[in-house]
Amino acid sequence: MPSRKQGNNGGDGGAAQRSGVGERISDAGDQVREGFDQARAAWAHQYRQAEGMIARNPGQAVLFGFGLGLGVGLAVALLIPGQDRPWHERQLDRMRHMHWPEMKWPDALRR
Repeated sequence: MPSRKQGNNGGDGGAAQRSGVGERISDAGDQVREGFDQARAAWAHQYRQAEGMIARNPGQAVLFGFGLGLGVGLAVALLIPGQDRPWHERQLDRMRHMHWPEMKWPDALRR
């Protein structure tokens, strides 16, 4: 008569195999968690450094932010399809065809 350990799905062999898989999954989860914690600590350190730099150089930080926003805005505007000419050319043409002396200026600007 065959023993239980010789069967395909039976006995202690399956339980040992399941517990080994569970341990490996648990170890992998621990490694992912440790990696996440290390990445979070690194990002927090970089964020504190950036805050300190901005606090020491507020004017440069504002200019950098303005330049970065302008650059990203122009890049996005140039990537928008369906325009026969770029935005800045259309705006310049519109300004060229304006009748500046005929414009009605607000009272505050006339004084």
